Amino acid sequence: MNTIRVGAGVAMICSLFVLPFNVSAGYTFPTCQQAWADSEARHSCVSIRSGSVVIPEASESGHRKCVIKVKCQQNSGYFSPQDDVTVDVNEVRDLNNCNGHLKVGSC
Repeated sequence: MNTIRVGAGVAMICSLFVLPFNVSAGYTFPTCQQAWADSEARHSCVSIRSGSVVIPEASESGHRKCVIKVKCQQNSGYFSPQDDVTVDVNEVRDLNNCNGHLKVGSC
């Protein structure tokens, strides 16, 4: 007769409820790169280079925080100096290029 150990049985039962609850309830957060890819601002901002190395545009920094390091196009057509912002991962999608500077929400 096959039996399931108590510890394995509890783990299996918990996985049936906990994992689907987290995924279906929206408790998973996008990565900073995913959120930046969905941002309207990224269309008018470019990566920063240090020699031949390209610095990541968006990276994680602490719990749910993203650091965005880019140069954004100004109204004049020129690019501003490097603009670094640190925002919550849920605010990255709301970033706008306001004349070369990143801002959450409208300009």
